[in-house]
Amino acid sequence: MFIQELGALKQQYGVSIQALIYRANDLGIVSAAYLKQFMMIMAYNHWKVNEPIQYEGSEKSNRFRQLIFRALAEELISIDKAAALSNQSLIEFRKQITVVE
Repeated sequence: MFIQELGALKQQYGVSIQALIYRANDLGIVSAAYLKQFMMIMAYNHWKVNEPIQYEGSEKSNRFRQLIFRALAEELISIDKAAALSNQSLIEFRKQITVVE
């Protein structure tokens, strides 16, 4: 397993490399011996605090947006109100909507 492979997973999910390798061990993907060796390498290279690959993603909440779409789907608010709550014009908001029936 390459550190870059784990780094790609870190970038995608925002989880530390150490957490990923522990989870891989829990799932039986890597052995306990591999986990121990990996953690020794992490300690030797001083990567336990500053991992070699940094998380560069930006996290933001999307709960309000989910609630807007839920209210719209349940016809609790109009599409005009949904667009206004999203701080978008009606035309911009309509471009984002895909109805699945």
